[in-house]
Amino acid sequence: MLIDLPIGDYFRKFLDACMSNIDNMGGRKKDARFITDLMKDYKAEKIKNMLKKIWLADFHRYCMDNLPGDTSKAVMDDLLKFESDCMTIQIIYNSTDIRGLSDARGREVERRNYINSLGYLYPDRDQELNQADSFDKLKAAVKGYEYEAMLDQVSDAGRDGGAGFSSQGKSIDDVMFIEKSRRFSMAFENGFHYGVFYGYLKLREMEIKNLVWLAELVSIGVPRQMPGWNKYVLPFKYHKEEAAAQQQ
Repeated sequence: MLIDLPIGDYFRKFLDACMSNIDNMGGRKKDARFITDLMKDYKAEKIKNMLKKIWLADFHRYCMDNLPGDTSKAVMDDLLKFESDCMTIQIIYNSTDIRGLSDARGREVERRNYINSLGYLYPDRDQELNQADSFDKLKAAVKGYEYEAMLDQVSDAGRDGGAGFSSQGKSIDDVMFIEKSRRFSMAFENGFHYGVFYGYLKLREMEIKNLVWLAELVSIGVPRQMPGWNKYVLPFKYHKEEAAAQQQ
């Protein structure tokens, strides 16, 4: 069903990668039944991460080869590399508490499947990131990059992934959400380039996420004085505040 859709090519690459990781297939025929059994080992979140990894690399290659003008290429190059780095950091952060992903074999085999070879951290920090099995090692791996300041804001109180509406601390999701809002807002600084459309789309996605989050608080009857009501991100807010601070 997916083969005739644009996303079909990414699923094909995903399945090829899955089958290449199987050491011994025992001569079994690669038919529909085999694919069905293979997919049972992958949860929806794993499939999503692998597809996004493939898509980011493909979309970055397309932008660098086809977009007109140096400004469009520079803006999209920055946004996609930043997005890929955030994805890598988040996967490593989430895997440090999962048995089978933070050990040596898990880092080399399983976790590597979801980490992209695209971004500002690759290839200089690739080895350090792959060896990170704790939050402290992750912070050490990104030392000297802008991501270091982002991770410094992550608190133990927000370790639950930001879902705690009673938590004052910032989770890694909260911190990255704010930074992504600022980064995509900056795409509007330059004129006459295609990156502004991508920035607009991502900011709209953030608005939808804000609405979903607030709707969930309403549906479960969270009191208005709880910190969770402040865990939403306004597009352009953080970029505007940064620009105002620089003018002072």
